[in-house]
Amino acid sequence: MVATRTCSKCGSEFSGSALQGLCPSCVGRLAFVSEPEASAGAVKVPRPSGTKLRYFGDYELLEEVARGGMGVVYKARQLSLNRIVAVKMILSGKLASTADVARFRAEAEAAANLRHPNIVAIHEVGEQDGQHYFSMDYVEGKSLAELVAGHPLPSDGRGIKDEGWFRRVAGWVKTIAEAIHYAHGQGTLHRDLKPSNVLIDSSDHPHITDFGLAKRVKHDSDLTVSGQILGTPNFMSPEQAAGKRGGASPQSDVYSLGAMLYFLLTGKPPHAGETVHETLAKVLGSEPAAPRALNRNLPRDLETICLKCLEKEPRSRYASAKELADELGRFLSNQPILARPASRVEKAWRSCRRNPVVATLALSLAISLAAFLIVLSRPKVTPSASLGDVPTPQMATRPSSHYDGPVPTIIALDGTTLNQTIFGPGQGVAIDSKNNNLWCGMLVSNAVVIRDGTTGSVITNLTLADCPGAVTFDPVHRLAWVAAQCGLSHNKKYRSNDLLWAVDADTFTVVGTVMCGGVNASPEFVNPRTGRFYHVVNGPQRVVAGEFIPTTPAFGWVQAVNPDANLLYAVDRSGSLQIIDGAPDPEKILTSIPLSLGNPATCHIAVSTSHNRLYVGDATSGKIAILDASTGTNCGSLILDAGVGEITRVWGLAVDDSRNRLFVAAGRADQTACLIAVQGTNQHAICFPSGNMGLTVNPAINKVYVWANLPPATGSVRK
Repeated sequence: MVATRTCSKCGSEFSGSALQGLCPSCVGRLAFVSEPEASAGAVKVPRPSGTKLRYFGDYELLEEVARGGMGVVYKARQLSLNRIVAVKMILSGKLASTADVARFRAEAEAAANLRHPNIVAIHEVGEQDGQHYFSMDYVEGKSLAELVAGHPLPSDGRGIKDEGWFRRVAGWVKTIAEAIHYAHGQGTLHRDLKPSNVLIDSSDHPHITDFGLAKRVKHDSDLTVSGQILGTPNFMSPEQAAGKRGGASPQSDVYSLGAMLYFLLTGKPPHAGETVHETLAKVLGSEPAAPRALNRNLPRDLETICLKCLEKEPRSRYASAKELADELGRFLSNQPILARPASRVEKAWRSCRRNPVVATLALSLAISLAAFLIVLSRPKVTPSASLGDVPTPQMATRPSSHYDGPVPTIIALDGTTLNQTIFGPGQGVAIDSKNNNLWCGMLVSNAVVIRDGTTGSVITNLTLADCPGAVTFDPVHRLAWVAAQCGLSHNKKYRSNDLLWAVDADTFTVVGTVMCGGVNASPEFVNPRTGRFYHVVNGPQRVVAGEFIPTTPAFGWVQAVNPDANLLYAVDRSGSLQIIDGAPDPEKILTSIPLSLGNPATCHIAVSTSHNRLYVGDATSGKIAILDASTGTNCGSLILDAGVGEITRVWGLAVDDSRNRLFVAAGRADQTACLIAVQGTNQHAICFPSGNMGLTVNPAINKVYVWANLPPATGSVRK
């Protein structure tokens, strides 16, 4: 019986004799290195002490760092220049076919014509004793594939909660997209973008490598034939998976960038099968699982960007890698992105186009079923549906007729002139700047009205229950938090247990409902960095998106959020200002400053991120304290004096950082109100015959929105 041995290099079993413990395949590779003594290092053969290091022409080969289907890469020292480089050789060495050599040289040529800080640069292309090679920059670091392997995602669907990882990933892909856009501008398509082909250096900068499948649009013959599939199936575009000659385009690389983004966010490629054939079939005919289904903490905008890249039709993707980079830049700057998630109708239409036979059968069945139901059912009147998907009303904890108080009016004002436009009834307004929508509570009708932010026209009316009165918006997770807010029930049969809804801002569907266990009250704030919602129910309460379980935080009433610094600002019952680190779970109080602010419910805080300032006011005076937003250090005060009489209280504050303006909803001694715009030393005011009002601001369109119990009076005062 022939003895079986195990190769010390590759681990495979073989029979017969062994050369220094190597199988015949590994021994055969020794022929592909030029120097006799160099062969030991190529396959890491153990050598006695005192053995010389191996050399390959002008290079001292130090260690193997990567191996693929076509080539092997070594870390090396270039002797003539005494520098560390990477040397890539054809894996089959002297036995390489003419086609292999042509493709290898095409890779070198494609990369050598690109000069970009995020594309690995080629130094030398040559041949040494029949072994083709080229040298390039050596990047000390890990590939994206290795980083994800060291950053595992939980398998329970909760995913990564670290918002910093999402921003890091978005930054990487943005930089990669910019480099690929440069390559496209030079006439080169990569065609094999994947996590293992991107290296991250010690400064956390990405570098694109391996242009082995690159195509120079104007200079080469593509080196492919019709039906040949080039690329890595998990990350290749549908047009590449179809194997059509000339089918690849810049949008193909955009798809692969989206596939990489998907992998970095979820830990999985968008499509994967047990075989290559199964994977290709999914690339061609299946939609990937929604990233948030695999990682529910993922920001919705990042999911939208990712899925737009992965559209089956190239024309439906971003038109260029530059457009993708710009979109990721908007996400990183907390600005509204341009892409919109696909509606259910769009998804159904795409499915029908991919599966026309199934779609036809389903339509026929639906028509038959509808006809059958029409015959059986009695005619009845159905109320007209509102736009969007109206969520199923939740069970009210008190009768819908409970609220019989005044109905506030929403007024839109130009941020510069304070010219007014009456929008209609509503209160507790929150702004969706991405869609330029206003979400407005309507206590009197148990509804949330969504209006156009420019014209005030009603887009849709979401029927909820239990008197929704205030809305807070999370632009990152794309959630509108709606709080029931009309006080104690006068009907003893109904216990006060107010509802809180989390509504998807793009589909208008309820994704979470919370029974708060008491009476909801102002203020309401959300930290978009973490997705945590803060409000008051007989004291401070916190709710986390996705979990929807109310908990009690160890700090006071949150009055403002600084997403850029991930800080919360709260006021406790003693009237002290608390500055809180909003990142950890639970949050951490950083400092507490005694300010004697009085009742936390009557305090108001606005944050200027560009000036790192807090503006703090309350209902006891017309004076606004100015503090350092990081430390709470006193930086002075602002006296409201716009020529409209004595200001006795502050009802609300809002900052427009882009124009260096502070807007104040203030109360006067005669129990009326006014809106004051402060810019530098100038104060510009307009008066309202109402004793109470709220406000918010949309700097993107230079609009201020106030809600008060009566329409505004005419005229304005300048100072």
